[in-house]
Amino acid sequence: LQAKRTWLDTKQRNVLLDEALILFRQAEVAPIRVPAKKTVYTGNVAYCLWLLGRTADATSPLREALRLGGEELRDAELADTKLHTVAEDAGFVVLVNTLWDEVKPK
Repeated sequence: LQAKRTWLDTKQRNVLLDEALILFRQAEVAPIRVPAKKTVYTGNVAYCLWLLGRTADATSPLREALRLGGEELRDAELADTKLHTVAEDAGFVVLVNTLWDEVKPK
């Protein structure tokens, strides 16, 4: 959210996103007692990658997070795009919905 608040300052935005990406990746591999938290961290990794312009890299972790986290995670990812919205959020919404259509229970 800090990166989105400073969106027009590309340097600051990228520093904040890089820092968040590191923290979310560390959280992904930390021993977590609540499995649902891991899916949130993985979804946040995907969102950081997307906002950094690494759109192809965002697909795999987002697909995995949606597969494991289900509709609750999908809703959380979409909610993130509505906080301090930037233009890149529109593409992320499309990706979330496209991947959700792939992985949602039939």
